[in-house]
Amino acid sequence: MALLAVTTAARAGATQTVTIDGNTRSLSATALAFSGDEVTITYTDQSTETVDMSTVVITFEYAESNSGEGNAIEAIEADGAATDLKVYDLQGRYLGSSTDNLPRGIYIVNGVKTIIK
Repeated sequence: MALLAVTTAARAGATQTVTIDGNTRSLSATALAFSGDEVTITYTDQSTETVDMSTVVITFEYAESNSGEGNAIEAIEADGAATDLKVYDLQGRYLGSSTDNLPRGIYIVNGVKTIIK
């Protein structure tokens, strides 16, 4: 499971909205962890929720800053690499979780074009 932590600046007028399956949550997300088609969301009260990532919408809104500072995401940190290897052919067909015994060719391995010689 790969963990993606999004750190935002705490500025006046900054808001975050988490919506899952059309239902808005009252808490803001502090971390997102992805595994397959699911995402585990950690909220500001340390509670978590695991859902299909296609149902999640997170929006960030920032008020204009009068100080000249920009309002933006300051850092995105990955906590380790994804542990699930996913191999696809160029037609998008899933071939499994290993490159062993594949014939020569070009494959997509964890989203990166890879040549097997």
